[in-house]
Amino acid sequence: MKKRNIILSICFIFICIINVYLLLDDKSRQVMLTQVSSKKTVVVSKGIILNKDISIVAIGDSLTEGIGDSSGRGGYLYFLEQELKSQPQLREITIENLGVKGRRTDQLIKSLKKEKMSTSLKTADVVLITIGGNDLMKITKENFTDLTKELFEKEQESFRKNLHEIFRLINNYNENTKIYLIGMYNPFSLWLEELNELEEIIIDWNSIGLEVALSYSNGYYIPINDIFVGDTNLLLAEDNFHPNARGYKLMANRIVDYLGFYTFNTQSDSEMGIEIDPSRNNAEILTTQRHYRP
Repeated sequence: MKKRNIILSICFIFICIINVYLLLDDKSRQVMLTQVSSKKTVVVSKGIILNKDISIVAIGDSLTEGIGDSSGRGGYLYFLEQELKSQPQLREITIENLGVKGRRTDQLIKSLKKEKMSTSLKTADVVLITIGGNDLMKITKENFTDLTKELFEKEQESFRKNLHEIFRLINNYNENTKIYLIGMYNPFSLWLEELNELEEIIIDWNSIGLEVALSYSNGYYIPINDIFVGDTNLLLAEDNFHPNARGYKLMANRIVDYLGFYTFNTQSDSEMGIEIDPSRNNAEILTTQRHYRP
């Protein structure tokens, strides 16, 4: 009899816990999930709602379009989709690729004002942005014979202003979405060795991206520059500018980590249609400080 009462008490407590959980709002549920998650799970309290269909809209430049991926599968978004589909806490994943090669921040602003992009953004749970590389390239091309750090510093305020406008427009269409600005990396050192301050320029511009993204309550920043440090010959396409499939896969892994659904796909690299240098694993790559919220 005593054993039966203990079992009934345990069942009653369990039912109460379930009822409390169902009465919680989404944010509180996420905090609760975080507290009971295993140590292998990254916190999911950044606002992504689990157990629902997720719509992701990717906008920006050639990194979003997937230039450099010789397989033609769409760059990091292909690998991102594969990773997210392996997450048991997510139901249906839809990803819309609106990236256009060569696009600068001012051009993205013009595109954001058009109906096609605004319609997609209105229903997006997540917006991913790659932008800024072509702003740097414009300065480089226009001053190739006399590049100085001051030329890039002069354009920083314009870059900051354009990023704010991009975030503002997205929020005008959908204030409930989560906006992730993906940082820039430095591919230029392979053919601009004479500009010693180039890495400093990338860091400065990435710092602006971080500052702008975190100034919005629904804004987040994902650094990727460290992924390509020291491995540019292995991770860049033949143009020595865009990532190859290897580089895009590592970008996707980083983005999955920052989105908060961290359980990497159990498929091997070869099963995913790609081979990665076995001497460099994910644990070695994910060493940069995370920038969810300050």
